[in-house]
Amino acid sequence: MTMRFGVVGLGGPEPPMAVAASSSKTLKALKESAARALHFVHPSGNVWKPRHLFTETPSGNLRELQENSQITEEKVLWVEPPWKAGSVLQQGLTSRSRWTWGARLYQSLSRLPCCLPLYRWRSSAAAKGGRGAPRREQKVQKDPKRPTHFVSLRVGEDVQRAALKVQQELVGQADEHLRKDLERCLIPCGQFHLTLATLKLREEDLQVIREQLNQVSDLAGFHFKLKGLESFGQRVLFARACDDGSNGYAALCALHTRLADAFETCLPGVKKEAALSSETIETISTQEPEAAEADVSEKLSRFLTRVLRHDAKRLGLQMRSDGSVALKDLVALSFFRNNGFGEADVEREVKHNDKQRFSLWLEKGIKRIRANQGHKMKEVVDSELLTPISSSQELPVCIHGTYMKRWHHKKKSYVDVWPAIKREGLKPMGRNHIHFVPHEVGSRTVISGMRQDCTVAIYLDVPKALAMGIKLFRSSNDVVLSRGNECGHIPTELFAKAVEIKTGRLLWPPEAGADIATEEEDCFQPHMTLAKTSRAHDGARIPESCWQALRTVELGVVTADSLELCRMKGDPQTGYYEVDYKVSFKRSQRERK
Repeated sequence: MTMRFGVVGLGGPEPPMAVAASSSKTLKALKESAARALHFVHPSGNVWKPRHLFTETPSGNLRELQENSQITEEKVLWVEPPWKAGSVLQQGLTSRSRWTWGARLYQSLSRLPCCLPLYRWRSSAAAKGGRGAPRREQKVQKDPKRPTHFVSLRVGEDVQRAALKVQQELVGQADEHLRKDLERCLIPCGQFHLTLATLKLREEDLQVIREQLNQVSDLAGFHFKLKGLESFGQRVLFARACDDGSNGYAALCALHTRLADAFETCLPGVKKEAALSSETIETISTQEPEAAEADVSEKLSRFLTRVLRHDAKRLGLQMRSDGSVALKDLVALSFFRNNGFGEADVEREVKHNDKQRFSLWLEKGIKRIRANQGHKMKEVVDSELLTPISSSQELPVCIHGTYMKRWHHKKKSYVDVWPAIKREGLKPMGRNHIHFVPHEVGSRTVISGMRQDCTVAIYLDVPKALAMGIKLFRSSNDVVLSRGNECGHIPTELFAKAVEIKTGRLLWPPEAGADIATEEEDCFQPHMTLAKTSRAHDGARIPESCWQALRTVELGVVTADSLELCRMKGDPQTGYYEVDYKVSFKRSQRERK
């Protein structure tokens, strides 16, 4: 039986996939096959088996594979790696050794008490590369597991404008409850590339490839049609080149053939994978020019949030019982000096913060600033910071957003969130209050108090809560807060209902005779968005009809004016690629005249 495996939780431009043959359908054998197929092998020879296997449900979600689950060859098994997400790309942990007699002897000796300290030292050194890392890297470079470069055509701004227009029209035609999800999920158009080939190159091969690109620069710019848009991750768009019988598409195919033959001739040992076909062309978009300014604003916002909610007292700031500090004392911290921020930057962030996290005012000639909610410091008094809610008429809707399962950064694993809430109720989780929003899920009026990727909505029975003595408050940015009962909890008997946001399925109160397995079907939320489902970014879901509108849209005739050699990086923070070499196409004789 041949199985296909994919990794969940790894960042990068494309989901790693592998195919392996498995003679047994047992869960243990499938984990062994997945580990070897995906190269989960330590340099010391240990095979790191995945902790969990997941299979896709008919609704497009992931469900953990059990021992008695039915497995067929058509299904893709998704693997949760046995280490933290992203480490396989950062440290390059690939299959570099096989199970030989030396590795088995090493494993046997490691069980002896006298050899245990040495074994731990060798294991930690091997995880960082080890003493033999240069030799291993030389072996890996001969046959690397992933492409290192790609050759692409730079597409002009006409297709960017066409794609942006399509996205705006789609958002405008959507229903009001879907419009916010669409705005959050659609990727802004940046610089586009049409990938012609992906290459596995060494540093000494780069000059040869550059010479081959110069030889084809005598061609004119290409004009051809693109059709369809589809997104994956947060940086990649996919489109299809239309074979409309025009000279532009024929020239595009001819360029691809010419480059493939040139690469094979000049570098016979290089391994290449042609990406050009009549069905799909990868189109990679870079970060927009405004992204750098957004990153600076995000950095300042995160620091203000941390200080004003959690660390003001530890940093020596004089905080009043209403949670405010003097702005001049705040900007005197070393963070502002080291990053060049001043009072004007703080005022700008307070004014333009999308979630209205902060308040700034002038009091007796002194500017004061505070966080509107989310404090952990016990010195903050509710009555001086918040507005009490005394009647249920003031709060017709009160919703708490949460998850089925969520990644725990300290435990390095997924933890059950909704099952724990069903047992223990809602807790403040280290903060002073439990957060709610006073609007329905998907409403454009929801600014703060609920994450956009929440998968479960818990409705609070406000009249019953007030009757039991639960105090509710409203912050200045319209977030409902509560400290709970005398134990600091909001028990489940105060839940009016709980629904799954994506499907509308009722989770609470539990139905009589409900199947527990059915309730837990799609509780797994991977960090990496899957390209083959209709799930979009940040946990939102776009209807299939909207995806079909994107896939079939005509982008019109586009222009490719340059050829580029790009180096793959696979880092979402600094970008998925960088341009190593660029050559512009020369104009034809007719264009020169």
